[in-house]
Amino acid sequence: ATKEEVHLPTPHDLITQEHVLNVLKADRGTDAQLISWEIKDFTKKGDNMATFVTSVIVSYTEKGKSGKVSYAVKLNPCRNIKELDSSLPKIFTKEISFYYKFAPKLNSVLESVGQPPLRIPKCFHFNKEVGKEAIFLEDLRSRGFRMTEAGLSGVNFSHTMLLLKEVARLHASSWVLQQKRHDRDLGEEFEFLKLGFTKPSDAESHFFSKMTMRGNNVAITMLEHIGGYQKVVDWIKMHKASFMDIMQSMLKSSPPFDVACHGDLHVNNTLFRYDDDGNPVEIMLLDHQVNRIASLATDLNYFLFLNLTGEVRGPNLETFLQTYYDTFKEIVERSGEELTFSLEEFRQEFRNKHCMALVFALFLSPLLVTQTEDFPDASEFFGNTSEDVTEKERENILKAFDTNEALRKKLLSVFDEMEAVGVFD
Repeated sequence: ATKEEVHLPTPHDLITQEHVLNVLKADRGTDAQLISWEIKDFTKKGDNMATFVTSVIVSYTEKGKSGKVSYAVKLNPCRNIKELDSSLPKIFTKEISFYYKFAPKLNSVLESVGQPPLRIPKCFHFNKEVGKEAIFLEDLRSRGFRMTEAGLSGVNFSHTMLLLKEVARLHASSWVLQQKRHDRDLGEEFEFLKLGFTKPSDAESHFFSKMTMRGNNVAITMLEHIGGYQKVVDWIKMHKASFMDIMQSMLKSSPPFDVACHGDLHVNNTLFRYDDDGNPVEIMLLDHQVNRIASLATDLNYFLFLNLTGEVRGPNLETFLQTYYDTFKEIVERSGEELTFSLEEFRQEFRNKHCMALVFALFLSPLLVTQTEDFPDASEFFGNTSEDVTEKERENILKAFDTNEALRKKLLSVFDEMEAVGVFD
């Protein structure tokens, strides 16, 4: 075939009639007859970083009545970026295994203590064939769930409280599951929890190091421009070649705090349902693709520092930690197990894992200074593995930093709070 005749697959090509039929039968039962289906994209630029998400609208008949239903679909993004492609089978295995093998076990724990099941979408069908991965999920928009438009203003108090309570249920149910298995490690029974990221391949490690180095240089550019942050700049320069090692040390086993972590607890990986007054009343946790066994404090640091402004996090941090701890403790004690760490020990573990948030704040800083209309797609973002910041990029970074007070305050609050507790000493 000539070069022009070669058809490179797109994510849409991975959705087949057979898949759609299997999804429909799994959802509506064997009596459901497929009439037609169409793909309908709904995500915006910057949403599809690791995978590609779209939806399928299905028309069907069931017992003589016609109906229409929408499914959310997560797909291999077909990007042809070598370092990312090598990790795709891993992240799809993790998410599929979470829904089909692990979540039912966690829900059994929650049911035994009188709690509702985890707030996650139903999974109806999947394809694990390498290069053609697909996961078909309940489209939660049909139940009134939607993303919160947090942006640079950050996640507010009420959204944060809902999220922390749900994450505590996820963490605590896995902690109880581990206790009831005594000496048998959860990662031995559910091997997908140990896949990758704490022991990345050489290619993945090199890729992450390059991306982090770039983030460090963006952060240094900003901090040197604004002044007064020399201690932070010196710390970044001293450690910037070893950020992969820092992250791996944060993810090491930390008993008694080890749980099944979400691993990417960003507000974009959640959906909320609202009452008539616009108050959030229910949350759903999505994107279980980098789940892992690690300290519960890694999830909490990642969420609280990357998603909240200093104005929300600072005065409410004690309330947030107490709420999480109380929810966790209630589930453990109702299960008949004994919680083996105190509130003060939990607070200290949260402080011990601050570098987890710091590494990712630096890693993501090139995105934070990007205006929404200029937001790169994943191919642009991950494809640019240059460590250096060009003069043009430097101008754009400083312009964004000077003109956007919300951005400046959000990013600087992370460094301010970490400096206050001695992270940079």
